[in-house]
Amino acid sequence: SPELLAYLEAELARDYAVTTASDGEDGLARARAERPDLVITDLMMPRRDGLSMVRELRADPRTRDVPIVMLTARGNLGDRVSARERGVDAYLPKPFSPVELHAIVRNRLKSRARQQDAVHDDRIASLSVMAAGVAHEIQNPLGFVITALFEIEEDLRLAGHLDGLGPVI
Repeated sequence: SPELLAYLEAELARDYAVTTASDGEDGLARARAERPDLVITDLMMPRRDGLSMVRELRADPRTRDVPIVMLTARGNLGDRVSARERGVDAYLPKPFSPVELHAIVRNRLKSRARQQDAVHDDRIASLSVMAAGVAHEIQNPLGFVITALFEIEEDLRLAGHLDGLGPVI
């Protein structure tokens, strides 16, 4: 409802940048375009229901990992399980506590940040392994060339071509 949407925007805008959508179709389009840090959706919305929106967000590589919080008047176990199976991270039945909503949003954002840090750390570790491998592969031919040059210098000395010269290499 427009009243709930206005309330949520006012409640969350104190701590977060908030973008709203009037229905599920608009919400899906905005989420794809803006790639938000978190999506809050309702189960029952005009033009596209929340479960359909969640399915689309989870199928899209750009929004696959965005945490999704579902607020809904339908709080029965079947609806909660169905939402969780489709990828909803938190399910908050109405009426809800603003304190609980803030805690869920804060925790989901922290969890996502930790996941992004872990992915970043894994990428850095992978790059380090790759760099060490490349350095090793470069070092092997260089080691061969240096050894070969010492052998050539030794052969030239033995043949008398480098008499009176100090080490060349």
